[in-house]
Amino acid sequence: MATKKKERYPQVLLTNVARIFEQVTKETNKIYWQPRSAITTHLVCMRAAGWRSVDYETLMTLSGFGVSFAYEPKDKFWVSYVPPHGGDERITQATGFGWEWLHLGSADQAWTAVKKTLDARKPIRAPYLEDLVIAGYQAAARKLHRKVYVLCVPFAESGQWWTWRQFVDWFNTHSRRYLARHTKRVKKVAARQIAIEVMENIVGWAQNNPMANSRVYSGVRFGIEGIEAYAADIADTSKDESYFHQGWLGCHNIYPQWTARKCTAMYLKQAAKKFASKVSCHLLAATREYKAAYGAWQKWESHLGRKDKAPKGAWQTKTHRRAGAVAVRKALEHEKSAIAEVAAALALVM
Repeated sequence: MATKKKERYPQVLLTNVARIFEQVTKETNKIYWQPRSAITTHLVCMRAAGWRSVDYETLMTLSGFGVSFAYEPKDKFWVSYVPPHGGDERITQATGFGWEWLHLGSADQAWTAVKKTLDARKPIRAPYLEDLVIAGYQAAARKLHRKVYVLCVPFAESGQWWTWRQFVDWFNTHSRRYLARHTKRVKKVAARQIAIEVMENIVGWAQNNPMANSRVYSGVRFGIEGIEAYAADIADTSKDESYFHQGWLGCHNIYPQWTARKCTAMYLKQAAKKFASKVSCHLLAATREYKAAYGAWQKWESHLGRKDKAPKGAWQTKTHRRAGAVAVRKALEHEKSAIAEVAAALALVM
């Protein structure tokens, strides 16, 4: 009697994407503590598609993360993770990297999208606590035996195979029913035009971030007001850890925002080359002010930063709380000066 052949089911694992993910996370973690996973995962997808010269700093600024600020210490502490308006579109226009978000009705639809995309040798970016990249799948006769391979900063850099149940739990709990992927190369918009839009956002969002007009973000302080509110809260030593959401004191939400000032400085320095000397001078002055703001935030870090940067119990010590607030206010002075320089540059090009 002939032995029945065991049916084989397809498996795809984009090992090159895993290598790129490891490289990108090492690059960004070396410079920034808690870099934006939304940007690092986007960068992974870009490099996997052949966009070799693009960097984290440019994407941070184009996305709007590098030029905005959002603060709410309690129930809406998550607001700083919400992507600023038009970020994906600016990245596409500036780099030619076509991009789409897929809205999916079920985990089965998400599986189909994952399989189709990976069969085309493209990774997928997916929302999570820290955004992840899906780089592989294992099909099976029974749905319960399916697997997907995910890369995410909290996991080991080598990645992790999720079971079907884990995938379904992710879809129902964290995905917001979206997946994102590269589409095709598109025509780029002139770098000068993109830079002007970035400059407009720097000036406009400082006082009037469009997100502030939504009821969803009621009570959230944006831009200059947000930095001022954060400085006031940490200076008020009557507010202990219970004042902040689950004892949060600035770590996960503040770090990605203040380190982004370095990204903005680097972007403006390059953008200055696209303009006449008078405009360029203002942009270079703004670059210096953003660098100074970054330096002032580093002073905050020395008093109230992560455990290996600040003294033990610093948040319970009035001296460190007040010194941290002074540093944030100094950073804000430099940011205001940077914004004024960008506004002056805009007045010459509009």
